[in-house]
Amino acid sequence: MEWVEGPPQFNLPFDSAQSLKGRQLELEACRETLLHYLDIGSVRPITDQSSCSGVWSSFFPVAKKGTSKMRGCID
Repeated sequence: MEWVEGPPQFNLPFDSAQSLKGRQLELEACRETLLHYLDIGSVRPITDQSSCSGVWSSFFPVAKKGTSKMRGCID
């Protein structure tokens, strides 16, 4: 892959769950999806957030297609 204008700048880790305060259904859907991703090794916990450089993605709820259920989604 070649970047036209260089790779994205690093940003700091942030807690996507903060935006879900008071939205229990969405928070639980994201929690369940994240636990699944941890189980299958798609993501891993950050043990030392003070020395993390990289590009971080948000994690947010979306409706599952054809159902009334929610799931977490990584941007």
